Amino acid sequence: SYDTLIQLWTLGAFLVGAGAPLAGWLSDRFGETRVMIVFFLGSGLSTVYAGLVDDTPSLFWALGFLGLFAAIYHPVGAAWIVKKAIGRGPAAPAPPCPAPGAGPRGW
Repeated sequence: SYDTLIQLWTLGAFLVGAGAPLAGWLSDRFGETRVMIVFFLGSGLSTVYAGLVDDTPSLFWALGFLGLFAAIYHPVGAAWIVKKAIGRGPAAPAPPCPAPGAGPRGW
């Protein structure tokens, strides 16, 4: 049920936010590439572990580890992608209407 899903993902969601400052500090200390390797390996292993477990407490911890490793992506991954991009050009302009149904008066 949805209630069970929320209970299982609560730790992971908390760690996504709480781990981001630490991930940024680690990337400054060790470099974006090394920390992104940790992200890919940790996220992959956590996902495989989540898929293989057959009890609720193990799934809780697997999703917690997934959240911890996912915390790396935004503070480190965005900077890493920009630094590693080849042939950067100007950014594409934003569309005048960002979402269907959105207009000057809102939704």
